[in-house]
Amino acid sequence: IRDVIDGPAEEMLICCMRFDLPWLVSECPVMQTMRHITILTGDTHNMPRRILRLESLRRSADDMLASSGATVAVEAVPLPKGTHSTFHPKLILLAYADRIRVCITSANFLYDEWWKKNQTVYVQDFPRKQEDGAELRSSLGEDMEDQLSAFIGATTKADDWCDKIKAFDYSTAIGQIVASVPSVEGNHVCSNKTVVGPSVNRWGHMRLRHLLRHQADPQNMADFSVVCQVSSIGSLDADWIEEFLSSLCSSGSHPQIKADIPWQLVLPTEHEVRTSLEGWPGGSSIKVARESLQIADKADKSERDLPRGALHRWGTHDVDGRQVCEEAAIPYPPGRSSSCPHLKTFLKYGYRS
Repeated sequence: IRDVIDGPAEEMLICCMRFDLPWLVSECPVMQTMRHITILTGDTHNMPRRILRLESLRRSADDMLASSGATVAVEAVPLPKGTHSTFHPKLILLAYADRIRVCITSANFLYDEWWKKNQTVYVQDFPRKQEDGAELRSSLGEDMEDQLSAFIGATTKADDWCDKIKAFDYSTAIGQIVASVPSVEGNHVCSNKTVVGPSVNRWGHMRLRHLLRHQADPQNMADFSVVCQVSSIGSLDADWIEEFLSSLCSSGSHPQIKADIPWQLVLPTEHEVRTSLEGWPGGSSIKVARESLQIADKADKSERDLPRGALHRWGTHDVDGRQVCEEAAIPYPPGRSSSCPHLKTFLKYGYRS
């Protein structure tokens, strides 16, 4: 994290569900030299534990203001009432005099999540737009600018950052953002705004489906399967699984997705959690209850087990400690198997016909 939040940044926007601000400042002392920091976190929903977290975060922000002089604003993002919605992005925007840095990660801003867990981090810098408008134009760049400003504008009150985002040139973007917003009864709710109709392709797995439909598969690729590696599962519904897998398998080469797509689910085992760097506490970020692995069928109001062979372990060792990936084409990174996963990855693979 100290390599991300670095340099002569003037302002920072940081969005996350959970913070340890004193630790973050000690890890990234450059924060004390910034002019302004905006911290966005989720609404408390009047839940005692979340209220305490928010109060603690605001006290830490006040302490930082007193010690460094940087202005720190903490905003609780409104969420739809009566739902299980959460504000769950992990996003950093750093504004420099000559560039903006975009960081999207799977880690909350806590010591254990950056030092003891497997996470993913995307970081890329983008220069300011030229005054004469001579910067290169690209569909990826325009999409990056649009998605960043739309997400900030739709979910938060940090509207000033929408203008800041548009001052930079994203033509060198190496990927496309797929963001989610809380939803109620199928309609995407963003603060006090409701997004319906064509905008459904702007968010979540429907945006992923839209993007993948414009990408062709390798020639003669067929017999697709999907691998989903996650750290949390709320509930599994048969109709939703079919919809989600269809999005993951979308392609310009195969506009019609077959039913019953084979899929595998990668999760750490009890043994892997117990013998991890953190021991049992490492399991606190792995939210998978036994009943979560039952697939609900709304049609007949029944539940069934996962498909046979769907569950796969996270690490490289069998339950008896024996190495099981010795012949892997890509060696497993040293020490990674002893860290609990908090990242989420999705893979589609197939065979040439």
